[in-house]
Amino acid sequence: DYFDGDFCLVDCEEGTCGQPRNPRDPSPSATDALFVLGASVGIMTCDPRICDVADPDGVFASDALSVVHRAVGLPATLSCSR
Repeated sequence: DYFDGDFCLVDCEEGTCGQPRNPRDPSPSATDALFVLGASVGIMTCDPRICDVADPDGVFASDALSVVHRAVGLPATLSCSR
């Protein structure tokens, strides 16, 4: 079964960096950013290959900020480790 934040989707296709809620959409949404923020404070579970978008040190609020920047069209680099 696939759950939001999982790395492997139902068909075992890799999830999309920064998109734990909407992995097949063309870009992240504010909902994705909120999920990453929840993961950063421990109320959501998210694979770091999906939610750790800034550096390999873990999921932080700064990762959510990068996702929301991308969601609203501001420049942001989302770089998850695979």
